[in-house]
Amino acid sequence: QPPHVMAALREAREARERGKKTPGAESAPQEAAATPSRPALPAACAVALKKAPRSVRLARTGGLMLELLTLLGVALYGVGPKLLCLGAAGVALARMGGNWLHGVLPPNLQEGRAPSQADVATAAGLGFFSLTGLQSPSVSLGIEWEIALENLAFCVTYGKRNCLTGQMYAGELSLSKILSLVWGKLSEGTVRCA
Repeated sequence: QPPHVMAALREAREARERGKKTPGAESAPQEAAATPSRPALPAACAVALKKAPRSVRLARTGGLMLELLTLLGVALYGVGPKLLCLGAAGVALARMGGNWLHGVLPPNLQEGRAPSQADVATAAGLGFFSLTGLQSPSVSLGIEWEIALENLAFCVTYGKRNCLTGQMYAGELSLSKILSLVWGKLSEGTVRCA
């Protein structure tokens, strides 16, 4: 993993150890909510995932959507080989699909350079689609949700290039904000705004 991620993880580990040695010492907010059986995902992991190249983050969101479709399919139809393949495809896309996705995205959704193998490998070891992330699934899903919202905002603003960009990125992003802005433009009859 890149040195900055390793340093951040080391700092988080040292902070946890200091908190254990010093009774009454304050720990990070995420660590305060953790229990011994469910360690918290270090804040450094969230930062590293949010700074990953756009294609890697979009691949993670695509993988998360495939996993949600898999869960819906299992709930409706039970477990089957097609659903297992869909679930495996979701995990593969989230963990390894950044390079491939960058090549198939339209130019207005490509941001920056194609991700390197190191970028993809770093992101694969973090978040919900990793063993580290599965140790605290609620925190990991929260991070993936934030990434998914930002990706949705990025896509509906055509890569931060249309008339919704200013309103979209002013303040906090939420699903209701994204949907209301898009619905507002669609109800005006505007399908594509410059």
